[in-house]
Amino acid sequence: MTNFLQNGVETSKEFELDGAYNTKHTQDAVFQDMGPNIAETLMRGFNCTLVLDGFPQTGKTYTMIGEGTEFGIEVKESDGLLPRLVRLVFDHILDTAEDTTEFTIGVSTYAMVRKYFLLTI
Repeated sequence: MTNFLQNGVETSKEFELDGAYNTKHTQDAVFQDMGPNIAETLMRGFNCTLVLDGFPQTGKTYTMIGEGTEFGIEVKESDGLLPRLVRLVFDHILDTAEDTTEFTIGVSTYAMVRKYFLLTI
């Protein structure tokens, strides 16, 4: 349960956690757990949001993007969720779309960095 202010009024909102992963999970294992469901939801026309939370330097960016800044047609072991999802969505489009079908695809990323201060008295 999270409490926050909405229009000056304290409001509560409950969020559901879909999964938690650690360093023992491979990029492929994380993708196989979430990717197909996300891609199916996208292809039905719904927006999807992925929220990754964790302490600094715990692998959130690596999980989303992987190693490096380039990815190709072939999946590399280090590819993160986004490159794998892009491939899956484009493969679905190529397999199912008719020549007259138009698609608009957009990806937005947002990073919020939280800073904690520890006061020892």
